[in-house]
Amino acid sequence: MNRIKDLREEKNLTQIELSDIVGIDRTTISRLEKGERIPTLDHLERLSKFFDCSFDYILGKSNDRKEKVQIVEISNNGINKLQMEFLKKIDDLNVKDMEQVFDYIDFIKSKKG
Repeated sequence: MNRIKDLREEKNLTQIELSDIVGIDRTTISRLEKGERIPTLDHLERLSKFFDCSFDYILGKSNDRKEKVQIVEISNNGINKLQMEFLKKIDDLNVKDMEQVFDYIDFIKSKKG
């Protein structure tokens, strides 16, 4: 469940107005509201700050608006620089594009076998 539309409507805002306030493109807000796109960490941070609620509440994983999620830094032992760059590049892809990336990764891995 995604509560972005409900939160926006509670404040009597249009998608364009919310876009201007939080600095997220209007088409992205529309796609987030429809569930056509997965919110990035940046999106969640901006929306959470503006609506004064937790990431989990925005995503519909909690009914507690104020429940805070602690973001933990990943140690250098847990992820390398190249992996981090990969994560940054795929961060704002939609679900369909992400599936294509995974398919390509599976293709590359199958060639090694």
